[in-house]
Amino acid sequence: HFTIGTMTGAIPDPARPDERRYEGPELVAFLQRWPNIVAWVNGHTHTNTVTPVPDPSGRTNGFWEITTASHVDFPEQARIVEVVDNGDGTLSLMCTMLEHAAPAAVDPDDRSPLGLAGLSRLLGANDLGVDPTARLGRVEDLNVELGLRAPFDLRAAGLTTAADANAPTPGTPGATDASGGAPLAVAGAAVVAVGAAAAGALALRRRVVNQPVDNSDDPS
Repeated sequence: HFTIGTMTGAIPDPARPDERRYEGPELVAFLQRWPNIVAWVNGHTHTNTVTPVPDPSGRTNGFWEITTASHVDFPEQARIVEVVDNGDGTLSLMCTMLEHAAPAAVDPDDRSPLGLAGLSRLLGANDLGVDPTARLGRVEDLNVELGLRAPFDLRAAGLTTAADANAPTPGTPGATDASGGAPLAVAGAAVVAVGAAAAGALALRRRVVNQPVDNSDDPS
């Protein structure tokens, strides 16, 4: 639930006052011991944010922190996160934002589920003293493709087929395989940010709205 930056609760548990409290940086250091961790999906701040968390030690390829808005505060959005094997030693986390189906124009007398959802969104957008755009996030926090090296041989683990492993990876011709030392490069004009440290391997690409992702050159 909590984000890395908000795990700062040093106040002891009254029921266990001697129990040690672990904060965000300590948990990140622990997670970076395990290369199979590719994302930390959370909420708490009710803000759309995507942040690379590279591993400065080089033991792993790092992971992505994916934070999504709530259904209480505006913009009342959700997010789908899909893990895709690119077949070249890299993974993509496809992040797609979802709006609920409530109408933008609200009938105050509509007590149906959609009517109430629309009223909730309207109230959230007019929360006194709160900037309604503050939690929307930047363009690169919304519909994005997050790239990183696969933590292990997915084919050997039985998680992909030979055909999948040999398939082309349109949209990422600059990507290196899992044994390379350079950060993963996501090619094309849609690149908006890259997060990488010494031995990290993370890249972000904005997904174009209403267009397929990474299949423009797919021969199938």
